[in-house]
Amino acid sequence: MVGKIFLSYAREDLDLVRWEAQTMQMLGHEVFLDVDSLRAGVDWPDTLRDEIRSADRFILFWSAFSARSEWVKIEYTTALAVRESGQRPLFLQIIRLDREALPEALSSIQVIDRSAEERILLVTDEVHQSYLMQGLAGLLGPRTLIHLQSVTPRTVRVVAQKAEEAVAAAAGGGIDQVREAGRLPAHFAFPAYRARERRRKVIFVPGFMGSQLQQGGKRIWLDAFSLALGGMERLRIGTSSVNADGLVSVGNAFFIDQLGLTTQVVAWPYDWRRSVADVADQLAVRLRDLVASDRDSELVFVGFGHGCAVLRALAAFHRDLWHQARCGGAPVIFVAPSEHGTWRAAEILLNGSQILNTIGLLDLKHTARQIHELFAGFPAVLEMLPSSPAADLFAPEWWRDKARQPAEFALQQARQTRTALLAAIAPAEILCVLGESAHTPAGVTVDADGLRWLNTSEGDGSTPWALGVLPGVRAFRATMDANEILDNPVAVRAISDLIDHGVTNLLPPHAPAPR
Repeated sequence: MVGKIFLSYAREDLDLVRWEAQTMQMLGHEVFLDVDSLRAGVDWPDTLRDEIRSADRFILFWSAFSARSEWVKIEYTTALAVRESGQRPLFLQIIRLDREALPEALSSIQVIDRSAEERILLVTDEVHQSYLMQGLAGLLGPRTLIHLQSVTPRTVRVVAQKAEEAVAAAAGGGIDQVREAGRLPAHFAFPAYRARERRRKVIFVPGFMGSQLQQGGKRIWLDAFSLALGGMERLRIGTSSVNADGLVSVGNAFFIDQLGLTTQVVAWPYDWRRSVADVADQLAVRLRDLVASDRDSELVFVGFGHGCAVLRALAAFHRDLWHQARCGGAPVIFVAPSEHGTWRAAEILLNGSQILNTIGLLDLKHTARQIHELFAGFPAVLEMLPSSPAADLFAPEWWRDKARQPAEFALQQARQTRTALLAAIAPAEILCVLGESAHTPAGVTVDADGLRWLNTSEGDGSTPWALGVLPGVRAFRATMDANEILDNPVAVRAISDLIDHGVTNLLPPHAPAPR
């Protein structure tokens, strides 16, 4: 879903606004920027009002300059009328560029406050870093000292400082905001931000298959050599000494690297084969130690996919500890959740998973069917089964005409766990990021030709939206498959905005579909 966004701003802020616009365009949004979009000779007031009314969202860049602009006032007054019509309550968003007070008419609208943030530039290599230094020096002039502080191998933080204040700034003061840096070419840099007013620590819980597993000190998942030699057999439920010892880098490393630009990130790998209730017991030990050792940080929990269910289990089965850890009131961020399960779990039980078929081709000792059988014994797979009025896979009768029939007591236990999870965290505490894909598994039928999988375009590639997000949860939608979200720098920046501000201008709001 690509949306049209109207940007309202003062001309003095154009460079920074252009940079923000380019970032939105990287996600495929159509951005209306008057210097680019209006042609000479048009009737500006009428055209602007028409463009605002036809937009999906209106973003106001607020500063001392925009406060004095009559054009900006006309634009946000029109946007307020659209918002107050009752049809689009999330239509108007505000990005604050400095400490200029908002007018009373805008005071009730949630703000993304950039005024208290320092700029971080994402730069791809040493050549571009050198070019960046020269470009900043040319923009800011000889009376400014510029420091590029390495953050990661791909990123630097820019600190610009007046030369005459260099001595006084040694204690940490006197940092200028580098707004002119917005003129730098977008092909090698765009901004991330670092909030300086609050100290937050992000606890990240990855998805299903997203943690490395070892058995008896030997890495099994995800190690190609071990898998080729039939190592998956050593992960069968009942095998002792299986532990999680890190994250699978694919789908996790980039996210942690980029989010680490703006806050400290602590990753929690876990044994994704097991029931989320058992995983929660293990993670509760880590959380208790963290709460006891770091009383100054506000903890923000971010879960991806199955990791969202793990966080719900932590809240459900360790309620007092969960409330103690979240006493600061920070939101819980769910990325690509499967609140009512996913048909990907049914694919595993019905021998239809493409991922497991690929593992079967790699494994020299087991067939794909045997790999499916092994995964079918994981309690986590049953807990991820989809459940809706149209198809309740926790009901034993659903399986009567299928080749594999899970034990009734196992289905009952999985249903009880799911029920406990859904009641654990209030919808108002959650901010959700969903993906979007033209093909998402949404059901299966059985006929003379065997299994026939059904697809929907109203899902994230793994889970239909109707199963993925609960009513009452504030959700935002990224125009990409769920498995691409954590690898997309703009989507990661949107998640960072949700952590720091509780809202993002980069993703459109999503209304949950009725179940």
